Amino acid sequence: MFTKRTLFSLLTFVPVLLFLVYVGFRLFGHGYLIFTDITEPTDLANLYQRYIYTFSNDIGESLAEKQRIPLFAFIYGTFNILHLTSSAYVPLKIIILLAIAAISYIWAFISLAKSNSKEQNMNVVFLAAVISGIYYIANYWATNRIVHFHLFFSTATIPIAFALMYKYFFTETGDFKHLLYLTLTLAMFTATPHTVLFEMLIIAVMTTVYLASPNRAARKLFELGGFAILYIATNMYWLLPFLAIKSNPDAIPSVDIVATLNKNNQLINAIRLMGYWLVETKDYFYGNGIVNIVQAIMAFVPFLLLLGYFIATRTRKLTAIMAVLFVVGVVLASATPLSNVIYTYLMFYSPLKSVGWIFREYEKFGIFIAFLYSLGLGLLITETFHKRKIAVPVMIVGFVLLGMQLFYFDKIVKTLYAPVNIPDSYFSTNQLLSEDKSEANIAWYPNGTQPNWLNHKEVRYYFTNMVSKKPSITTRSDLMYLLEYILDRENVDDVNVGKALNIVGVKYLIIRTDDKSVPAEEIQTLNQSLQEQPDLETVASDKILTIYRNKFFSGLAKIYTQKLVSNAGMSTFKKLDDLNINTNNTMVEFTDSPSDDLELPETYYIEKDQVSDVNMNRYHNEITFPAENVPYIENGRADKWRKASLKNLNHAEFTFFFKRLGINVDQFDYNKGVVSAREGWEAMDKNKIGTRYNLTVSHRQNVELADNVLVYKKLAEDNNSEWNIVQTGIVGTNKSNTIGIHFKTNIPANLQPHYKLASYDERGDLQRISFLYADENNTVDQIVKLPESAATFDFSIWALSQKDNPYDYMLKDFRITDETSNAKPISLEFEAKASCTKDCKVVARVLKSSRGGKLGIQVNDKYTEILTKDETGDTFVWLPLDITVDVTRRAKVTLLNIDGFNSVNAIAVLSEQEFETLSVTPTAGTVSDTQPNTVKTQQVNPTEYLVTTGITDKPFVLSFAKPYSQGWVLNGQKAQIANGFVNGWLIEKPVTQLKIEFEPQKYFYYGVVISGFGVVLTLALLLKNKLKQMAS
Repeated sequence: MFTKRTLFSLLTFVPVLLFLVYVGFRLFGHGYLIFTDITEPTDLANLYQRYIYTFSNDIGESLAEKQRIPLFAFIYGTFNILHLTSSAYVPLKIIILLAIAAISYIWAFISLAKSNSKEQNMNVVFLAAVISGIYYIANYWATNRIVHFHLFFSTATIPIAFALMYKYFFTETGDFKHLLYLTLTLAMFTATPHTVLFEMLIIAVMTTVYLASPNRAARKLFELGGFAILYIATNMYWLLPFLAIKSNPDAIPSVDIVATLNKNNQLINAIRLMGYWLVETKDYFYGNGIVNIVQAIMAFVPFLLLLGYFIATRTRKLTAIMAVLFVVGVVLASATPLSNVIYTYLMFYSPLKSVGWIFREYEKFGIFIAFLYSLGLGLLITETFHKRKIAVPVMIVGFVLLGMQLFYFDKIVKTLYAPVNIPDSYFSTNQLLSEDKSEANIAWYPNGTQPNWLNHKEVRYYFTNMVSKKPSITTRSDLMYLLEYILDRENVDDVNVGKALNIVGVKYLIIRTDDKSVPAEEIQTLNQSLQEQPDLETVASDKILTIYRNKFFSGLAKIYTQKLVSNAGMSTFKKLDDLNINTNNTMVEFTDSPSDDLELPETYYIEKDQVSDVNMNRYHNEITFPAENVPYIENGRADKWRKASLKNLNHAEFTFFFKRLGINVDQFDYNKGVVSAREGWEAMDKNKIGTRYNLTVSHRQNVELADNVLVYKKLAEDNNSEWNIVQTGIVGTNKSNTIGIHFKTNIPANLQPHYKLASYDERGDLQRISFLYADENNTVDQIVKLPESAATFDFSIWALSQKDNPYDYMLKDFRITDETSNAKPISLEFEAKASCTKDCKVVARVLKSSRGGKLGIQVNDKYTEILTKDETGDTFVWLPLDITVDVTRRAKVTLLNIDGFNSVNAIAVLSEQEFETLSVTPTAGTVSDTQPNTVKTQQVNPTEYLVTTGITDKPFVLSFAKPYSQGWVLNGQKAQIANGFVNGWLIEKPVTQLKIEFEPQKYFYYGVVISGFGVVLTLALLLKNKLKQMAS
């Protein structure tokens, strides 16, 4: 028979079960869950490969769910045992996530409650555990992070780690066995660097508080060292491949990306758990009037309840730990001056900067705040339950808080996690692809950010990458850029698409018509162009998808016995037919994206007779790339030198910010990036404000400008065109060409706000338009350098029109000032390497463009200026500087953006003899019209391929059309870049069969052995501990 206490305990879990049933009701339905990181393939037959192989075709080189064998073997096994359809896999993962997180929290809470007092009313403890447990999995942080599975089940790890470490350090029964239990738990749930950070923080806080206590024992510190060894050993199955692969997000970390990701992380938002960058603060609230006020107050209630517990409790050790962890969590989860200093050092200057991207989202540390708020709520209930005058208000406030969280949870789940029906076209396309047994890549286009069958936006290409039956090339930004260049309406008719896509192993090109962000007429025109391509044939077509087969495709692996060397970058693809290039037997090497030593007989295509582009590659060890030491990314602002990738590696910043200026560069940047500065100077004294210009907007009745505030009132007719534009009257420059612009705007980001300063000469002819963009805090604070000929200017505000939803906005602290006496050119200092010491020549790879101006370069004590304006085209060129310098190992270089838009890719310090070779025309061979070699590629598993060449008589280059990574090896040799984007090896002693491997996989196998040994040792120590207890 069940006792009353047992029945009550079981009944208290009913709310958790009801909550999970409700979530299941929302998630399980007819259709698939399609939302960024939770999206999975429609066919899960090979999903297990992602968990046991270090390279996954559907997501490329990524950390997403790699090697979490214990956890995901359980989930995937559960899925298979239940014989669910593929659409049920993601809902099942989410349900298991919430269930495991809730169970681990409830267990940890009960354990802590028992440890604090043996006189606890366990019925109350169970009730408090369940109420706070539901809050733990439904609070703002947890709701927002469903998309990342609570940072891959970190919500399950934290409560267990906290409870076991507390029991070990601060209870009478604390024993080494608690560390052994924790070792096994963490081996199951860790497997991501984020979770390691969380675990280390808990352990560090617990250890610090323990060391500060008077009853510390050296034995426990010794045991903690043993735990550290076991912890590392049992996690080696994922740690070793992670460290070997050096996997990073597909973007270069920068101060600006970090600032964008943390734009909502003000201290107040960190305390309210509202710092997630994809949700604006206003979106947490609903209704208006008194309802909105109540919500605003309730947002602080979790913090107040935690303070209430600190005041009410007598358990000082637990209070101290929670208080320290809370302060640390708030500091780490908020964008305060202190946290910014800490993170900037960790990400850009510390020995850990190679993995600094782990810290880029401060808000992730809100997991600690959410956990402590949950504990505070539950523990306050247990502390006050016997005091009715306090307990009743606490319970009422707790239930109101829970209701508010559940309302937001329901809103997010209904909006983003509702099952949707994927059009049948995708299933029939996958069926067609699965019938083709050859190893091949495919390409989907366009990017699909707004499918017309989905009610929210998607990450570009993510859906098609995941659902594709064959690997898609668009898992990497550089390959997205390649595809978008080839299929651009200005390029597609000039490119042999089949030859170009063959370079990256694409056999099928699939064109979508369901992307609302791309006009239907544009897709129709593209399809017409593709149907005229000589090497593409249509194999299937319906209202949504058109599938083209690349007749030129010859396999993932190719054998090259000759190569074309080109300085034309992407434009080379327009010349393949003219140059009679067969991409099945001729490798294409770009001078500014070169391999190190894939030597083959060469022919050349050199635009504008820039032979130095070819010759500079002899001296690649002498080249310095300033972008490598610049932490600021190109974002349109004219405030400092910023870096960009000409392959669009940083969220397409090249397309957005170069091409928007009318600069079209088809070249590459040696895969190192460029630095650029636009028409802007910087203030010498940031506290000084220049003379204000008197601006007027009197011609607009719905715009007021007074007391440094510009107020725009919505007007329907303002939204009749694409852009809603507000423009000031023309103002005289007063013979100044240095203009400061400052304001803070509240125009929503979805309206794509930007600002323009247009300058005119005495006759009123337009001289230049300078673009301005607000920073992540919606502030513009820049100094614009006008052309010398400028006599007047005007300022304009641009935002997308919304006919159905007109809007108001405001610019606060708005001023435009004359900064002539308080400005200097934007400068960048760095060191350039040099082997030359005496009378050294300096060359720089500089952008010559229609937006150019004047660039100053100082090397040591020598200074020169370059005119970078060129109306004939936009090109990066190697320019000799009119200076000669003496150098001791490294030269100090300063770039000064004197006027216009300037960009620098590289600096090289050369000896006079080396310098003279730059102008020598290289001796070129001819491209022979040889028959392509037959190559057979066989996949053993996603990390191992066998290539049969059939060639044994001469050296050749083997290319392998997976996205370039030094993780791919052949006979111990790391891959080099081939064809600008994929992997290649020089085979000097040919054999008929070669094996290509993804090297981190072997470290996974090593790690599994070490982890297995660690688990066995941990179990043995637990058994020994148990036997010892039985004996005593």
